[in-house]
Amino acid sequence: MNESQVLERIKEADGNTIVMGFSNEQDVRETVLSVEKLMNDDRITLGQLTRDDNYSVEIKARVK
Repeated sequence: MNESQVLERIKEADGNTIVMGFSNEQDVRETVLSVEKLMNDDRITLGQLTRDDNYSVEIKARVK
């Protein structure tokens, strides 16, 4: 997911945990990089970012 898609999902979750499943490693990598960029750009407060071997990502964050 790109940054705008990830940001929208974080807004919808409003601080709750989001678990997203993907069908391939590239999509997982892109999503993790988007989350990290949003955090580095000071657009979100990241509480947790967990990446699993089964192409899933767990995110707990809030929009600043």
